[in-house]
Amino acid sequence: DLENGITGSIPPEIGQLTALTYLGWNKINGPIPPEIGQLTALAYLNSNRIDGPLPTESGLLTALTIIVNNEITGTFPTEIGQLTALYLNDNKIDGPIPTEFGQLSALTSLGYNKITGTFPPALCYVATCQAAGNPDLVAPCGSTGCCDLRDGA
Repeated sequence: DLENGITGSIPPEIGQLTALTYLGWNKINGPIPPEIGQLTALAYLNSNRIDGPLPTESGLLTALTIIVNNEITGTFPTEIGQLTALYLNDNKIDGPIPTEFGQLSALTSLGYNKITGTFPPALCYVATCQAAGNPDLVAPCGSTGCCDLRDGA
């Protein structure tokens, strides 16, 4: 596990750390390299300064659930809809939520990004879903529907 105040960017050699489960609370900046897809045990990628989009290879990380409090930008890669749970709040992700996210079966937190469009109805069946802090996201489920889009709720 790497929680040491590490600085700099993530090198491509990160793919060699196949047993790595935690990469958080560092000062890592820059984009996530495609080699991240080789870290099949990685569950936490949080509280760094990572920016740029999520690579499509992030969908290979079946253990990954926490990608919070970074500076990740761009749109959601549809491949991460293959995960079972996802906390992706407090980033700068924009664009719509892919319909593939309806396959998520557990807690989902997408709050405080720049998500736009209509909330996928399939996500209404996820036990707990939070997407507050995305003022341009519309929920078809109504104000008391499945996913709470209100701040402070």
